[in-house]
Amino acid sequence: MVSFHIAYTSPINPAGSSPLLTRAQVWAGLQRKIRHADEFVPAIVACHVLSETGPCPNPEVTREVEFKPGMGPPGRVREVCRSFHPSWVDFVQRDGSTVKNVLSDGAPSEEGGESTLWMTYVFEWRHDGVAEGGEQAKVLEEKHRKVGDTNYPAPMGESGPELGDAWPLRVAKMAVDSSIESIRNMVREGKIE
Repeated sequence: MVSFHIAYTSPINPAGSSPLLTRAQVWAGLQRKIRHADEFVPAIVACHVLSETGPCPNPEVTREVEFKPGMGPPGRVREVCRSFHPSWVDFVQRDGSTVKNVLSDGAPSEEGGESTLWMTYVFEWRHDGVAEGGEQAKVLEEKHRKVGDTNYPAPMGESGPELGDAWPLRVAKMAVDSSIESIRNMVREGKIE
């Protein structure tokens, strides 16, 4: 089996952010993301909740998401979403591929005050039946790189490694930052209190 792994962390309230988000607001946003993934992930065009079990604040939701052509698997992708209040949500696909959205505290800023909030996404993409280092693994890796090339180009003026090893980091950064910004916009609009 071949797996691709990446993790990325961003501050939730960097300097200049407005409004500042609370842990409760970010958690509410993650709960909304479970049921309305298309509002948070630009590559997802539809989200269908199939079932919801378990008590709040840790429900288990089974859903199907649909991706834009070329930005994810074709058709509907089934995921089981498990909440672990107030720290993380797991999104697990049938093949065991997992995305974990983690809400964590960090050290207080240098100026003092309250601890900072951070969002980390951890990705594990599994490909059962594919031998590590084999020809099929190379094809899958190239396919993942093309998604990075096509949809998540390097920002202007960015320096550092070539796209080869950095593409998943760009995808992860986009996922984290777009989710934080979506939550911030929903707070502004009154969809999340």
